[in-house]
Amino acid sequence: MVVALEFWGIFVLHTPALRKYAMVIYLRTDMVAGGILLGCVFALALRRPQLLEIAKSYLRPWVALLYTAIVFARLELHHSRSDHALIISVYPVLITATMLHPRALTSRILELPPLKFVGKISYSLYLWQELFFFYAQAPAPGSFRSHTILCWGAAFGCAIASYYLIETPLIRYGHRKARKFDLQELETNRMFAETAKA
Repeated sequence: MVVALEFWGIFVLHTPALRKYAMVIYLRTDMVAGGILLGCVFALALRRPQLLEIAKSYLRPWVALLYTAIVFARLELHHSRSDHALIISVYPVLITATMLHPRALTSRILELPPLKFVGKISYSLYLWQELFFFYAQAPAPGSFRSHTILCWGAAFGCAIASYYLIETPLIRYGHRKARKFDLQELETNRMFAETAKA
């Protein structure tokens, strides 16, 4: 599916009639789904013990960083139809290398409290930054969006508020609901077991 979606993306970019269905085509679901699925491919592959051992041996954080540098250097020097496939390959490689080697220097840096906090609010930050950064066009001079530091401050402020006032309470509510269904399932299983014994 990842390969098919990459070919679909190339087809869309060369077909004007298909490019008109989004303000920013590179953010359209069918254009980014391949990147999400590639992460799933890595996750499923690592469930195989042999592949996991190979990844642990060879996919170290410094290798992932070197690969990332090579990919982005290549993109700066030469553009081709394979650009998007190269870009989406970087993210699962970096994440996997970090996950498999938690004691490496890069992994320990990511465990620093400020970075962990950004990771905690990352989904809220991902949503709120859209309000303050509009990448399809340059901000008007003198407008709020032209002040990058103010925009980042506002995005972080809204993300933090959203995380603690909306996201966290809803997560707790979801856990309470899930626990309730788990208890109901346990009770049902107990009743079936007693019926079977009778």
